[in-house]
Amino acid sequence: MLNHHDVVVESPTGSGKTLSYLLPTFSMLDKKTTLRQHEFGAVVLSPSRELSVQIATVAAPFAAKLGYSVVVAVGGTKVEKNLKNLKRGGNILIATPGRLYQLLSLDKSDSLKRSLKTVEMLVVDEADRFNESQFEMHLKEILQVLPKQRRTGLFSATQAKQLEDLSIFGLRNKKVIKIKEATNLVSPSTLNNFYTECETSEKLMHVVEFIRSKPDKKVLVFFPSCGGVKYFHTVGAFTYLYWYACLKNDHFTLFTVTLPRQNAQSR
Repeated sequence: MLNHHDVVVESPTGSGKTLSYLLPTFSMLDKKTTLRQHEFGAVVLSPSRELSVQIATVAAPFAAKLGYSVVVAVGGTKVEKNLKNLKRGGNILIATPGRLYQLLSLDKSDSLKRSLKTVEMLVVDEADRFNESQFEMHLKEILQVLPKQRRTGLFSATQAKQLEDLSIFGLRNKKVIKIKEATNLVSPSTLNNFYTECETSEKLMHVVEFIRSKPDKKVLVFFPSCGGVKYFHTVGAFTYLYWYACLKNDHFTLFTVTLPRQNAQSR
């Protein structure tokens, strides 16, 4: 998505699908000119109220940190409440297609349509559900309002092939990504994903503090290159952790592993 591709993604439930589209969305918006109060930079469509609320809960902390606001428009709530929230303005709209279609129909002043003209990213979660006839009319009306020059991401836990057939979205420069799990493996129910945004100069400090906060855990730290591994090992970046552990009579062993260059290139 960050490399100007529309994407069709099939990924198992619990594999971090929500973050996989929210993070590049925020990254893309953060590189653009600052959005005004009534300019949406991204729209996330989901087939159900519950999923929309869940997505908004995940998105809210990132949006607040970057100075953006999230607006949720879903069925099961009064239309007047949605209209009131839209009048306050927002930058990321998370909605069910039925309610967004209804709001567009009531938009006599075209203020909502104008707010959607700045959309850079359209994300459709559980996109396989959008093949259902009940969504087709709503989608057509919504897509007519959104800019043609946008990035689009279709995400689902199943049926990537079926998503590719959704020509209504007009995907451009498309990439299809399928993430499969072995049939005898499942994502741990206790799996937690963490993401920290910080200055480059502060990254190592945050890594060290995170490791210190988990004194009873084994930790793997990955660097993007063999050079990075060798550098941080050579300068003794993690020696501090070793002495900290010694002072607390904890067991601490530091291992470093790098791949030979030819193997790294072939992987």
